[in-house]
Amino acid sequence: MPSDHVKPENDAESPRKMKEPAMKNHAQPFASRALGAALLLSLVSSAAVASPLLPSLPAEIPSMATITPPPPEADGNIPSDISMADAPSDPLEPVNRLIFGLNEGVDFLILRPVNTVYRTIVPQPLRKGVANVVYNLASPVIFANDLLQGEGKRAGNTASRFIINTTVGVGGLVDVAAKQGIPRHSEDFGQTLAVWGIGSGPYIVLPLIGPSTLRDTAAMAVDGTIDPMTWALMHEKTAVRMIPTATQIIVYHDEYLDVAQNMRRSSADFYASVRDVYAQRRQSEIANGNLMLLEPLPPISGD
Repeated sequence: MPSDHVKPENDAESPRKMKEPAMKNHAQPFASRALGAALLLSLVSSAAVASPLLPSLPAEIPSMATITPPPPEADGNIPSDISMADAPSDPLEPVNRLIFGLNEGVDFLILRPVNTVYRTIVPQPLRKGVANVVYNLASPVIFANDLLQGEGKRAGNTASRFIINTTVGVGGLVDVAAKQGIPRHSEDFGQTLAVWGIGSGPYIVLPLIGPSTLRDTAAMAVDGTIDPMTWALMHEKTAVRMIPTATQIIVYHDEYLDVAQNMRRSSADFYASVRDVYAQRRQSEIANGNLMLLEPLPPISGD
């Protein structure tokens, strides 16, 4: 007898079609994370290029090192009388220039527009407060490197700053310690290695990071391990772990954008200017500002 039940011709395809939405649902979170990671990397890409005084990329999640860049000069000019003895050579200059150009492109397309929005919607006093919080969160890494360098007094200053600013300064929003005569300073494991006598190695422009050296690049992993934020956010979602890094990048870019723009306008070779200023500022930090102890440095060459 003919059956009243007619089997659909595409029954064999039904399971596959039923699986497709599920596959899409699994793919969407991955795609979102990938997009978020790509955006963050784009933001990271020229943090050091657009902020040429940065010794290396600061960050607060496992893959990045946490450092605090020194403030620019009060008049916005870059010091020109810095002397140093440990300048990196630039044997990879052709490759470095290529990467530098790519980083500059990302800076133009992403970081500068982000900064325009940031300055438009966030008033200057609040931007200063956010920057203070970012600097305050870098204190544990600075403190550890102070100790590793045998700088007991500076370690005490760092600890005092962190306690005062975290409590009286409302989580670091206000730099109360600076007003009490305890200035901020920068330390990281790259500086520690330099103090221990390890040379800088060649100058490197890292994709999505910017100016660095072989020594400082290797040191980033150590600072990331020391940073309490690494462990505090280890089990959080990717988007949450990105927040400290994204905030730091926006803050540092905002603080150094005007200086970088002046360099772009006045420099005949922006790559060489960033390279030289990076090396000079880095050596200044390693010497804790005691530049009189260092011999003058000739311009960095590609040899």
